[in-house]
Amino acid sequence: MKNGLDGTGFCNVPAICEWKLDFMAKAIFRRLWKNQKESISELMETIEEHYTVDKEEHSERCEVEKLQRELDRLQKRKNNLVDMRLDDLIDETQYQKKYNLITARIEEVEVSLQKLQCDGKEIEPVDVTAEIQKIQEYLDKACNLEEKQISGELIEAIVERVTPTEEGVFKWYLKEEDYDMEMQFQEEQYVLMDRFTLGFEEAKTYRKSFGNFIRARQWKDLVVEVYIKKL
Repeated sequence: MKNGLDGTGFCNVPAICEWKLDFMAKAIFRRLWKNQKESISELMETIEEHYTVDKEEHSERCEVEKLQRELDRLQKRKNNLVDMRLDDLIDETQYQKKYNLITARIEEVEVSLQKLQCDGKEIEPVDVTAEIQKIQEYLDKACNLEEKQISGELIEAIVERVTPTEEGVFKWYLKEEDYDMEMQFQEEQYVLMDRFTLGFEEAKTYRKSFGNFIRARQWKDLVVEVYIKKL
């Protein structure tokens, strides 16, 4: 079934509208993911710090960019050191020792940069800004819980399966961090983590936010159970 929806026993279970699945999924994610923007921001910082161009032909350019960043940092440290000495914040001995170390490393970096020149021309550093921006835009869209339909990629990444029961309970089984696609699903390996009910007022507000409506006599409360794998 779509997005891991378990079809077992479906002949005895009333059909469920797709918007109700989105409604439940968003409610689950909001309960679990209280600081969405902060989490995405932290993830982007990690991506930016470690992002590299994998293509072999760009390896030298990546090295140039890395050395250039180090050179810029060393120059700033050198300037700060001079300012500290002028303000008499460090004595001459300390100043000279640190100044010599920084200057020696600057010379090493500059030599390495010169060796990486190609055909006598300076190699342009790799600009990964556009790629990072694409990743940011993708995450913002995929993780946006305000969209009418929740991202299939987000469901795929988090939800193992959804099992509806004859009693009207929807059991959501979430994937673990080291999820293995080859492993067969075994319900007994999961433990109940959360249980809540989505009532008519919540459903009415949700539908109204997207320009739709729902009548009270048409509504039956959704009981949601969230399961995670045992440690």
